[in-house]
Amino acid sequence: MKKRVVVLGGSGFFGEHLVADLMRRSDVHVVSASRRPSEVGHEQVTCHVADPASVAEALHAADVVVHCAGPFQEAPLTVLDTAISMGVDYVDISEDRDYAQAVERRHTYALAQGVKVLNGCSVVPAISIAAARLLANDLDGVESVRTFAAPGTARTRGPAMFSTLLWLAGRGQPDLRCSGARTNRGWSDPEWVSFPPPVGRRLVYWAGGMADVDAVPAVTSARCVEFKAGSEHAWLNRMMGGLSRWQGTRARLRESWLLPAALTVSRVAGRWGSDHGAVMVEVAGRRSGRQVTTSMAIIADTHGGRIPVVPAALAVEALFDDSLPTRAGVIAATWLQPDSLVQGCRARGLRVVRTRSPFIV
Repeated sequence: MKKRVVVLGGSGFFGEHLVADLMRRSDVHVVSASRRPSEVGHEQVTCHVADPASVAEALHAADVVVHCAGPFQEAPLTVLDTAISMGVDYVDISEDRDYAQAVERRHTYALAQGVKVLNGCSVVPAISIAAARLLANDLDGVESVRTFAAPGTARTRGPAMFSTLLWLAGRGQPDLRCSGARTNRGWSDPEWVSFPPPVGRRLVYWAGGMADVDAVPAVTSARCVEFKAGSEHAWLNRMMGGLSRWQGTRARLRESWLLPAALTVSRVAGRWGSDHGAVMVEVAGRRSGRQVTTSMAIIADTHGGRIPVVPAALAVEALFDDSLPTRAGVIAATWLQPDSLVQGCRARGLRVVRTRSPFIV
């Protein structure tokens, strides 16, 4: 009998990419669970992630649940707790620092129930850590790890992603940046970054509040860690920067008021947007006494939204081939080996481009 994988948020932007990946590349029975199931060629169920009874019904007979139904900021652990109580292994694509800390506090509970829990199976911290570990092999010591995301805008993201952006904008965040910025509010500190073609030069902003703040230093000993992102439209990124400055005042507006406008602007921007995307991790340190920088980029020439869900797809594979380092409990993001990430990306038609300092031979 095929293993049964339930993707919560399976009709959302990232959930659809994950469902497509699992159906194309694995021999599992995929169930898409969401508030509004779509008309597609796999099993669909209705699920409200804040309702334990609804989640329990969706997870009936499941082997693994993959939680893609954000936003994860200030989200309850309903899905995780239900999965653990039912003995269902759990994966999520959350990148939120507070959510990661809450998940970690469920370690003893998951261990007692014999359930494996893999949090943060997305750009940060999973891709950040795997890429940083690979790049660190070129260095005698790591000083900073910087992660940059360059999504396309041709296909509008769902409300969850915009809720996350609006929640971060202007809000004070834990800060381990190397840039010497004078503010710690989310969506600040703009910078132009060059990605490999076809993405090119992007204006990116510091997001803040991401799980890499804790997870990356624990693995690499880096003193400086940051995550920045930006769409291909510099004007759109600057609009978010302006909103961040406003939201940092006492007159902060509620995210629910801003969400309809954000979705409308995104749809308009998408008319002139591209479908490609990239994630790049840059590691700086010393080699033979010299300061050097090395980077690795993952590039999608089409369907750039695939990149963030690759770790989740690889997590499902690892759960079924029993290659994880422990048999139960909350498993650190170091489970994703650098070679597995590179091979997994290339197998999915994604390009992996590495650059090295001239001092590295």
